[in-house]
Amino acid sequence: AACDERLGIPYLPLTSAMGAAPAVGNDLQTDAAIAGDRLPGLFVELADRLVDAATTGRVVLRVDDLQWADPATLELVSHMVVHALRRSSHAPLTLLVVFTTQPLAEGMPAQQFQARLDREPAYRPARLESFDELDVNELLDRLLGRRVSRALLAEVVEATNGNPLAIRRAIAALRERGSLEVVGGEVRSSSAVTPEQVTVDVDLQRRMDGLDERVQELLLAAALASDDTDAPTLARIAGLDDDAMDAAMDAVEQAGLLVELPGGRLRFVDPAARRQLAGSLPRRARERLHLQIAEALAEGVADDEDPLTLEVAHHLRRAGPRAQPELVARFATIAVHQSSRMGAWAKAARYGDLAVRMSTSLLPVSDLLGLHLAAALAHFRNHDADATAEHCAAATELARRSGDDTARGKALVLAARARLTLTTDIGADLAAYGDLVEFCRQESSADPTIVTRCWALLTEVLTTAGDIDGARRAGAEATARAVHSGDAVLIAEAEFSGGLAVFGDVRPRDAGRHFETSAAAARRGGDDWILAWPLGRLVLSSLLSGDLRRAEVEATAIDQLCRRTHHWAEQGLATTGMAAVAL
Repeated sequence: AACDERLGIPYLPLTSAMGAAPAVGNDLQTDAAIAGDRLPGLFVELADRLVDAATTGRVVLRVDDLQWADPATLELVSHMVVHALRRSSHAPLTLLVVFTTQPLAEGMPAQQFQARLDREPAYRPARLESFDELDVNELLDRLLGRRVSRALLAEVVEATNGNPLAIRRAIAALRERGSLEVVGGEVRSSSAVTPEQVTVDVDLQRRMDGLDERVQELLLAAALASDDTDAPTLARIAGLDDDAMDAAMDAVEQAGLLVELPGGRLRFVDPAARRQLAGSLPRRARERLHLQIAEALAEGVADDEDPLTLEVAHHLRRAGPRAQPELVARFATIAVHQSSRMGAWAKAARYGDLAVRMSTSLLPVSDLLGLHLAAALAHFRNHDADATAEHCAAATELARRSGDDTARGKALVLAARARLTLTTDIGADLAAYGDLVEFCRQESSADPTIVTRCWALLTEVLTTAGDIDGARRAGAEATARAVHSGDAVLIAEAEFSGGLAVFGDVRPRDAGRHFETSAAAARRGGDDWILAWPLGRLVLSSLLSGDLRRAEVEATAIDQLCRRTHHWAEQGLATTGMAAVAL
């Protein structure tokens, strides 16, 4: 059963779902207007029918979108909670009610029902969170039957906020437009995922009618702004003074569209309404409003560390060609570094591309080189091999031109690491790593840390190419340099590469000791991303050594770590390890 804000017919959601008790359902529909003694008897009979049905098999009655239920339907559901569940005792009867966690407008009947549920002993709340990136990727894989590109995944996550229904609608819209295509074994989209594609069919016209034009503009600005936007900021965006803003807020709250939360933040009562409003704007009008929001927010930015810069960068990116290139370049560059520090690699990758595109003719070579490296790292940790390679190639060329050996080494490390871990072409052809080999063997002015990382990575390359003797020699060189530096993270990388060389020699226990040393060093250095490397291989070492119990513990640990860091490449090892233990 599902409630609909457009239909206030008493009992309709439940009568439409009561195939097991049609007589009762017909009685409810026929006598919906009765306020006398008959309705309590019908309530009891309906609840008894459900309990009786549960004696012969499990019965689940689900009511969706209960926040839109009419008072009569809520009264009936409330009675069923009290009467049916208490009478059913141990019978397999479940009443599943689904309602929004967004603040309900004052006076909505569902408010009192929510409070009553909290008092029922049989009530068990379960919050349904938005899908994270891994869940969205899995859903897209099921919907499309193959892997999706990183770009498409990022766009779907941003446009839908992880809402499964919105994801399905977005994919359906892309299919209908013929925008999906398979390139290189993965699904890509030839057009962007836009808000109008994820719109949920909610009738806003009734509540929008009668609102002043400036109030409607306020709602549109709120639809594009973030949930953390406060009333004064929104007033600046909409150009409203204090009195006009107070009147506008009274109007939208009375219409049941917006509520003001403690601290002054504004939020839509129904997220679907927000998506529909955002999608109702034509492209140019939406870009213009994004620019207004960006300019209003920029006035409140204190410095480059202010988290508000991320919001400004988001709206400038959405403003398209209307925004000044210098302003976009400035905020996009700040957003790359802020997003990277937060581990928000998909955002960092988007802003990295934007910053490079806007800054190419504005910055000196050294600054542009740094941007390419930041973008390459973001794309690598966002698991996009092609984009990583593109930025690394640009950085390598700029580093050669400027004679910056340290930057060239960083670019070579990232390019080789991406090729090793994000593609299926993993080292069979040493010629592909010729620049890395040359860099390790030549005298350079590069930072010793970067040289050590290159030796550690060369160890992995030689291992995957089957040159175990060469890998041992490179590994010894990397370890000696790392130990001499005393850098814990560097030691973790060198020990990891050494473990791979030993693993390639089919000595899992000895390799495991290298991986344990690497993990300990990574923990000392506080680098969870690198910590995932040895932890994932410890699972394989334990499996090959026959220690299944230990492999299970290690697989669980790496799975939890990678879900926290979004290190999906290494998380695959955890999944494989847990599956192997289960077999």
